[in-house]
Parts: sequence; C-alpha cells; structure tokens
Amino acid sequence: MSRKLTQSAIKTKTITLSAIFAALGACVQIIEGYIPTSFPLPGGRLGLSNVVTMVILEKFGLKYALAVAAVKSLIAMLLSGNASALPYSLAGGIVSVLLMALSFKLIKGIGHAGCGIIGAWSSNIAQTAVGAVIMSNIHILSYIWILGPVSVVTGAFTGILADFIGRTLLWTKK
Repeated sequence: MSRKLTQSAIKTKTITLSAIFAALGACVQIIEGYIPTSFPLPGGRLGLSNVVTMVILEKFGLKYALAVAAVKSLIAMLLSGNASALPYSLAGGIVSVLLMALSFKLIKGIGHAGCGIIGAWSSNIAQTAVGAVIMSNIHILSYIWILGPVSVVTGAFTGILADFIGRTLLWTKK
C-alpha cells in the first residue's frame, strides 16, 4: 500500500533530515579536528563534514544546503567552544555550497569528484580570505596556491564519498 505525502509532510521531512544532517556534519567536523592528518599544512584536512552538505545539496537543493552549512558551523562552534573558527567555517561552507551548486548547474557532466574539488578549493579560498581580513595581511592569500593541490585530492575524495552516500540513501528528492 502506498500513500501520498502532503506537501506539508514532505517539507517537514526535508527540514527534519536537514537538521539531522547538520548535527551529523557538526559532529564529523569536530571529530575530524582531533584526527591527526598526514598533511603538513595548517588547514590541510579531508573536509569530511563537507560530504554532508554535498549530499543535502544534491538531495534537497541550494536553500537547504546553505542552511545545513551555516547550522553545522554554528553547532560545531558551540560544541567545541572555538568561537574564533566560526567566521572561517561559515565563509568556507557558504562559498563552497554556492560554487558547488553553480558548478552542478553550469558544467555538464562535472560529477561529484569535480564538484568536490570546486567545493574544497573555494572553501580554502574563502577561509584564506577571511584570515587575510582578520589578520590585516594580504600576503596570507599566497597560501591559496599551497592549499590548491591539497584541495584537488581532498575534494575528489569527499566528492566520491558524497556520491556513494547519496546513491545509497533511501529517500528521493521529490
């Protein structure tokens, strides 16, 4: 027996799942901060919490992905007590979601790995720009070129992981 969900029920389900994914993303972001990385660069990490926003972007769209990115950053800041990380996290999350959405829409056949690379690179650019503003030092922007190759590797990995997770979830967009 199949039943049709009303628009209100679908919206409630979408909001609920987005909230769950925002909390999951925040937890992953905090846990990832404790994992030692093999990247010898400050800021070099896998970006596993970005998998959450990529899945939400694909399943529910830009509006929900932006909300998840923002809420994920706020929850992570509140739970970790690291308020100084908030502007970096918000900027990286929001800019990467916007550019990933744009790339999915404009670049035919980009795939999740390509979208993940764009997301990782744009997140690094946004976070480095925030650092340059906060520290009043434009020379920090040169660090973007050092983080670039890391973005390619980590972005491809998170994109492939988001594709796998997105394909295995049991709900559909509509």
